[in-house]
Amino acid sequence: MMFLHDYPYMDNPLTRYGSKAANLGRLMHEGLRVPNGLVIEPKETLVRIEQYAEYLHTNHFGTSKPNSTTFAVRSSGLAEDGADSSYAGQHDTFLHVELKDVMARIQECRASGVKAEAYREAKGEEDKGIAVLVQAMVPSWLSGVTFTADPFSMELGTSIIEYTLGLGDKLVSGEVNPEGSYEVDNATSEFTPPLEGTADVLARVQADCQRIAQFFGQPMDIEWAVDTDLRVWILQARPLTTGGKKWNFPTLQGRPVVKGRAEGIAVWADATEPLDTAFDEGNILLAIMTNPHMVPLMIKSSGIATQIGGRTCHAAIVSRELNKPCVVSIGNLNVLQNGMKIVLDAHLGTVQV
Repeated sequence: MMFLHDYPYMDNPLTRYGSKAANLGRLMHEGLRVPNGLVIEPKETLVRIEQYAEYLHTNHFGTSKPNSTTFAVRSSGLAEDGADSSYAGQHDTFLHVELKDVMARIQECRASGVKAEAYREAKGEEDKGIAVLVQAMVPSWLSGVTFTADPFSMELGTSIIEYTLGLGDKLVSGEVNPEGSYEVDNATSEFTPPLEGTADVLARVQADCQRIAQFFGQPMDIEWAVDTDLRVWILQARPLTTGGKKWNFPTLQGRPVVKGRAEGIAVWADATEPLDTAFDEGNILLAIMTNPHMVPLMIKSSGIATQIGGRTCHAAIVSRELNKPCVVSIGNLNVLQNGMKIVLDAHLGTVQV
């Protein structure tokens, strides 16, 4: 058994507790608001949940906690939420579970693996077992799903957000139409149709989801909820499955300020803690705008690209002194994610994936 906040200290969390739980644990440590929970391995002897009930409802992201006394019992299958197999809707989920019923729901959730037999056969996969995730229930004002790219048009620069009032289980199962459905430009965060009234909380949802996509370095399928205090909670984050289709990348055009050409792995620099960024020699440095603290990374890079800036900015001056190819003012640079292989052409002012 593990608590979500224990993720960094556990051995083989993916193969023991499944991607759903592991991803939520990682996001909790990245500062996202995630309902705390405990995860039970597929063949682990069940423990009485009562001794952990108060903990689950009082220890959460900072001082935040859901104003609820019930639980969500969810699967975290060892083959679930992968890059090619989501197992969407294949296993049972139980919401608003009273404390006295949690143990029974854990058993039922474990047993629901048999329901995915046809799915596993179609995918050519074997039954690896189901870990079970027990979390404090979030009292949802509205709930929804965000795709951080558009799997219909295969456009990487567009997010899809849909939501419904209250719990989101009927939305993800297709039992109801969404109350709201938006396309969002990932570069400008402009919503179509425009946001109105209190729905501007969706702008915070979009920001959190883009942060998650950058963290995992790929398009993501994210379930979230907004509670009655208008706080955004992340309930699930898994790779956005596409059946092997290739993404369409928007044109990335900026202003070349130091001529040259570089090929390498894209790595975003963190403006607040740049020296903690995992950065290898020859990577291409991406930043909203460089600052003096990023100079060690600029030295190691094979090229530099920024989202804003002009010919007299910090990135231009330092790149010229280092003789590093540099393109600035690429307004939609943030569609690129860590780990992508890119070509920086500082003659034409372009970046290609």
